[in-house]
Amino acid sequence: MNQIQTVSASRSLAWYQSAWDLYKVDWLSWGLMTFALGISSLVIGWIPFIGSAIFVLILPIMQAGMLYAAQKATQRQRVSFSDLFVVFRDEQKRNALFVVGAFMLGIALLVSLLLGGSMLATSSAGLAASVSDLPKIGAGSFLVGAMGLLFMTMLFLFAPALVLFDNLPPIEAIKQSFSASLKNFTPIAAFMVIYLIASFIGAIPALLGLLVVIPVSSLALYTAYNELFD
Repeated sequence: MNQIQTVSASRSLAWYQSAWDLYKVDWLSWGLMTFALGISSLVIGWIPFIGSAIFVLILPIMQAGMLYAAQKATQRQRVSFSDLFVVFRDEQKRNALFVVGAFMLGIALLVSLLLGGSMLATSSAGLAASVSDLPKIGAGSFLVGAMGLLFMTMLFLFAPALVLFDNLPPIEAIKQSFSASLKNFTPIAAFMVIYLIASFIGAIPALLGLLVVIPVSSLALYTAYNELFD
């Protein structure tokens, strides 16, 4: 098993800088893969009641496809549109990543329930609260949501890469992802802040900026994985 390295917060920016250089080499293929990912999310999401759940289940498999392409780009190989779906053809890894998706779905539902409970409680409290108390009530719900998102990120950020490249079982991959994120809390937090800001900006022009943000983030994630799991 690879030893987890600890790095400084400044490395998060270096990961993105390296990713941008790799993205520019084959930006069209990256754009096509990202477009296909987006269309897949929309089509599956239209399935009544279960569409979103299905997409979460297969998301780690498609993330692994992006990481596979990132590995090729790092090795100076040509990236192909079909790389996005390459893991679907590997039964063992596909099934393992499906299990990762199942855990992701379960944690997401749990976080949603906690957030919903928090919002319900604060809404009830808000009926009797003064106007000056309302910002505090909203901040409480936001804090629960932010903590839930951070917890999920730490659990699953590196799990697809660890299954794909290190052949780790799903639960071990999730544990290793959390451990690496915990040991590198500051750079991972910075990594996510950069991603969230870039996603917000990228979503402004009719979501077109996400065709750049998502592949660059995938390349940055692969770079981070290579550095932390050396």
